Amino acid sequence: MVLTSGGINRLEVYQRLGIQEVWFWQNDRFSLYHLREVSPVQFPSTYGYEALSRSELLPELDMELLAEFVRHANPLTATKEFRKRLRERLD
Repeated sequence: MVLTSGGINRLEVYQRLGIQEVWFWQNDRFSLYHLREVSPVQFPSTYGYEALSRSELLPELDMELLAEFVRHANPLTATKEFRKRLRERLD
């Protein structure tokens, strides 16, 4: 999995490297893509990647919750609060 701030054209590079899942952080939200085709036929505009609403590698991860804390002004506070919220969900 790769987390990047690059544009969709970077998917070509990740496809050549065999990266299965790519997360882009753009406009204060995540865009997720999962590699489906090595030789793009069905998804040529995204170099063989299919856009996802949830991660296939981390299916239980709430992407909206994660985005909320990525947007937080204080990274340390955000990390602590995110861990706390994850623990609460597991209990």
